[in-house]
Amino acid sequence: MAILESLKRLLSRSDSLGGKVVTGGIWSGILQGSNQVFRISVYVALARFLSPAGVGLIGLATLVYGLCVQLTDIGIKTSLIQRSEADVDDYLDTAWFLQVAKGAFLAAVLVGLSFVAPVVFGERQLGPMLQVFALIPLVNGIRNPAVLYFEKDLEFQKLFQYRFGETFVFGVVTVGLLLATPTVWAFVYGKVAGAVVGLAFSYGLHSFRPELTFTRAKAMEMIDYGKWIFGSSLLIYVVDKGDDLFLGWLLGTSSLGFYRAAYRFSNAPATQVSGALSKVFLPSFAELQDDVDSLRRAFYKSIRGVTLISFPMSLGIVAVTPVFVPVVLGAEWTPAIVTMQLLAVWGFVRATGSVFTPLFQAVGKPDVQTKLLVLRIALIAVAIYPLTDGYGIEGAAFVIVGTSLLTFPVGLYLCLDIVDGDAVVIGKRVAPQAVGSCIMAVAVWAVSGVLPVSVFGLIGQIATGVAVYAVVMAIQEATLGVGLKPLWDNLKVAAE
Repeated sequence: MAILESLKRLLSRSDSLGGKVVTGGIWSGILQGSNQVFRISVYVALARFLSPAGVGLIGLATLVYGLCVQLTDIGIKTSLIQRSEADVDDYLDTAWFLQVAKGAFLAAVLVGLSFVAPVVFGERQLGPMLQVFALIPLVNGIRNPAVLYFEKDLEFQKLFQYRFGETFVFGVVTVGLLLATPTVWAFVYGKVAGAVVGLAFSYGLHSFRPELTFTRAKAMEMIDYGKWIFGSSLLIYVVDKGDDLFLGWLLGTSSLGFYRAAYRFSNAPATQVSGALSKVFLPSFAELQDDVDSLRRAFYKSIRGVTLISFPMSLGIVAVTPVFVPVVLGAEWTPAIVTMQLLAVWGFVRATGSVFTPLFQAVGKPDVQTKLLVLRIALIAVAIYPLTDGYGIEGAAFVIVGTSLLTFPVGLYLCLDIVDGDAVVIGKRVAPQAVGSCIMAVAVWAVSGVLPVSVFGLIGQIATGVAVYAVVMAIQEATLGVGLKPLWDNLKVAAE
């Protein structure tokens, strides 16, 4: 109870909202953590059983599929989650109609691209993979639209069951097939199996049963809000995955395999933990949108909470990568080390910026995020070809990190304008985490010189980092009073 009360103060202004946020945050954290463990385990298995070229081929297939998904995402779910009224049942039949239509259209597009993509990327096997992937949107299209209530009402216990069931089956099927026949098809069939289980869970966990009816006025209302979500989601995908597609085309699947591995392991910890928190940001900020003072306090506390985790994780990844890659992935993956270290910086910026988008959406300004993404894409477009052509995957990683560092201050300024905030206050809130993380990284680097390059050496580095960060943060709290003492006290009480 002590921990829950402390966490409640981090984001809430009232007991009712605070209770929802705490419960939702805990379940969202469990969901994100469990999903990530399974997905990382699957990726390690892929790296161990397949070559970098094989991993790159899987990357190409998922990138093409993901691009098609983003091109057909009109933000229906987000538009309904954002609405202030609790009951949106009147919209669900129309939402389901649009969802089914989208699934059928997306499947047709994937089949069409299965004849074009192999020519563009020079990979014949890509065509059959996309044809099987076309089954996924057909299955997803008929899922129960009422699952959006799990996020809207902060019912993350149900969301956990819904999402984790799908991830669990995907992981089990993929790894099982890799053990039997280590080919890229293990991943493809695992994705299809996961989608089928997700469909079953969507109806098993919610009693609503949609009907295939269409109301034009309701559809236009959802689409009108969702048009900016569509633009923002598409641009996020271009920023997040456009470099991968470009690398696959310019450098081939082997280089893409190295780059995808670097991205996956450098970004996963920080962004997935912050992602668990960001799941509750949108509904929480939406409820506070008419109270600027409470919204500002929630924003400050959200930034502190995310950086408390993302700062040490990102710098920790930079420090342990030279040991992590050969020990966990294997010696053939060492060309990904420098790229992984560069992208870990991007992971921190991305994790911290995960607070921005929910704020823009909650106050009815999704267009702000879209415009920010346009700016960043323009910067990437200017630099990506010459640096990638000249310096390979490291050059591409430098572009991603550099452009994120240029646009992050702009996003922060716009958020502070919305909440009537102060950049100096933000600086004070994150400075202790920055100091603790830098000292931790130096300590990990120092012990790496005496520990062996082995599983035990890697565990030793991680343990050193965790211990040093905890001690430094405790010292700062004791000497400077940086605002973490209530949390530490409650954690000690809970441990007793």
